[in-house]
Amino acid sequence: MTSYRYDKALLRVFALLCLFTVASCNSGTEDASTSSAAWQSAATSSLEAGYCDDFWKMVLPYAKQGNPEAAALIAEAIYSYGFVPPGANDDALFRFRALMSGFSLSAKSGEPRSIEMLLALSEANIFLNNGGGKLSKCLATNENKKQCIDIAIQNKLFPSFAQWLREIDSLGNAGGNAVCNEPRKSQKLNDDDFDIVPSLEN
Repeated sequence: MTSYRYDKALLRVFALLCLFTVASCNSGTEDASTSSAAWQSAATSSLEAGYCDDFWKMVLPYAKQGNPEAAALIAEAIYSYGFVPPGANDDALFRFRALMSGFSLSAKSGEPRSIEMLLALSEANIFLNNGGGKLSKCLATNENKKQCIDIAIQNKLFPSFAQWLREIDSLGNAGGNAVCNEPRKSQKLNDDDFDIVPSLEN
C-alpha cells in the first residue's frame, strides 16, 4: 500500500513538472508537435491516476485557446471517467451537451474518433424536429464536417465548445475542484436519460 501511494505521488509530481515544462515549450523553444504530445501525455497520465483537478488545470489553458485536442480530451474524460469541471452538475444533460461540444470541435478537423462519437450521440432520439438525424446524415455524407457542425450549432442543437467553456466559467465556483465521479467506467447515454433537449440560448 505504501509503495502504491508513493508511486502515485511520484506520478503526480511528474505530471505537474510536465505542466510547467509545457508552459515553457509554448515560448517557441520546442517543436510544436513535440510540445503538443507532451502536455497531452501529462494530462492523460494525471487523469488515469485519478488526479482530475490536475488534469483540468493542464487542459484548460489549451481549451480556452480553442485547441481541438484539448476539447477531445475533456470530452473523453467526461465519457470514460465521469469527469466533472468545478461547479458543474453531473447529470445526463450536462454530459450530453459537454460531449457534443467537445467532440464537435475536434470533429471539425476530421479527427476520426471524434466524428464517430458525434455520430453516435447525434443518433440519440432526443432532439426536436429530427435535428440529430439531420446532423447524423450530414456527417455521414458530407466531407465538410465543419459545415455540418456549424449548421447544428447555429440551429442550437448544442453549444459551441467556446460557449460551453463560458458556461463553465460563469458558474463561478471559486476554490472548487474538478472531480471524477466514476473513474474508468464509461457513462453510457440512453434516450431515457433525457427529457426533450431545451432550445439553447446564445
